[in-house]
Amino acid sequence: MKNKGIRNIIIIYFIFQVTMFYTDYKYSKIFGQGQVEYYNLKGDELSELILNALKGDYYSAARITMYFGMSKFDYHNSHFWMYIGFENNPNQTESIASVKDIFNTLIMRLNSDSDTTYARKMERSFYFFNMARKNGATWCKYSINRYKNIDEWEHLSDDEKYMSAKITEENLDAYIRGALLGSGIAALRLAKKYEADGNVNEYIECLSFMGAEFDENEFYIPAYWYRIGAQNGNKECMKEYAILLYNSSNVYDNIRADFWKARSAD
Repeated sequence: MKNKGIRNIIIIYFIFQVTMFYTDYKYSKIFGQGQVEYYNLKGDELSELILNALKGDYYSAARITMYFGMSKFDYHNSHFWMYIGFENNPNQTESIASVKDIFNTLIMRLNSDSDTTYARKMERSFYFFNMARKNGATWCKYSINRYKNIDEWEHLSDDEKYMSAKITEENLDAYIRGALLGSGIAALRLAKKYEADGNVNEYIECLSFMGAEFDENEFYIPAYWYRIGAQNGNKECMKEYAILLYNSSNVYDNIRADFWKARSAD
């Protein structure tokens, strides 16, 4: 319980940090009206922001992240909306990627993760870190020492490595690493493998929440890898993920499907 409390304090602190980066001049006047007013959203306002965020508005996702993180202290939902914000505008790596990196590295051991889970989180955090690094995010120069294998990991994220070989028990781990490090093809082929294995998505209450808490139990679900591939920029993953979202019984998923369908056509 003590570790869980420490973890939540760290999460809330960094949610606050991300929102300060998250928000540009567009919302600076709102902050001037008082942070409490900004964090507390009324029902109609929250509903409108949710709709706009699911349709692709970056700043709506930022406001909702702050609402759940700073007003409700709801880690599950605040992390979910951070993911939505990242997907809406992945070029805002100065803000979103820094929190994903900090989050994934700081709370690993507090959760008593296995060595395998620790490694998986490091690999996915590297994806966000590397995106930010390539876009010139200043915080990267202070975090680069966390990643000792940058050249190797960049090589492992190369789509060309995953174009032909059949996924077997022997190379499955390599495909998972490649997808988490940024390969859209590796993620696509994992999703197809688990579909062929008969794994289904229907029992998931809300597909849009999948991946928001890095649950390795989701690794066997095709939708998880379609979303990872979509985040990695693979157009086929975007299309397939949109289809799954359209077929979901969850209204969030149905609205989000339009976003990914449009993104796949860009």
